[in-house]
Amino acid sequence: HTLRDLEDCQHLLSQTRPGAPVVVLGGGVLGLEAARGLVGRGARVSVVESAPWIMCRQIDQGAARVLADSYAAVGVAVHARRSAARWIPGTGLEVDDGTVLPGDALVVAAGVRANTELAARAGIVVDHGVVVDDGLATSDPRVHAVGDCAQHPGGGAGLVQPGWEQAAVLARRLTGSAPHASYTGARPLTRLKAEGIELTAFGRVHEDDDAPGLETLTISDRHGGRYAKLAVRRER
Repeated sequence: HTLRDLEDCQHLLSQTRPGAPVVVLGGGVLGLEAARGLVGRGARVSVVESAPWIMCRQIDQGAARVLADSYAAVGVAVHARRSAARWIPGTGLEVDDGTVLPGDALVVAAGVRANTELAARAGIVVDHGVVVDDGLATSDPRVHAVGDCAQHPGGGAGLVQPGWEQAAVLARRLTGSAPHASYTGARPLTRLKAEGIELTAFGRVHEDDDAPGLETLTISDRHGGRYAKLAVRRER
């Protein structure tokens, strides 16, 4: 199963019975939210993430340990540093170390990849996505791109809020209400929507604690399920 719309969710739930094992491939925001929802429906859930820790784009390793513990407490087993090898229908998911995780269903939440083929054939510059400037224009000024297919220097792919911000900027430019409106990049604020688990992350979460001019304050209470980190540079 992939999760792209409400119909996908309803189809998955219709096939998930209480006590059934389910494997979620992808330990990002969507995968973790799906896992929490499924375990709340009575499923036995395993999460597989190829990165060294879950939500590695949004949180550091210390926070991820506490988050994994919180998920274990509600019945979700987290398997980081593991890649999928093959899906065995009726059995489960085999991972790269030969372990087979039992599963009646597999939920794929492995991120997005821009489809750039049409733009490339039209002679528009592409990289990982369709390259755009601050006006959301491609290398052909008559063509614009927003959302997951757009590659802006300030990022934003894979998140819904930057897509809305890009659309608003482009609408103001095209209608003439603000001809010089510009998109300056994503300012992502991540809040995990998982019952009983409070997590918010924003800013530069992967800064090296020993970086010049950086002050950090970290509170880590793994037993109590709490983690907080504040990084300050130049009073910000």
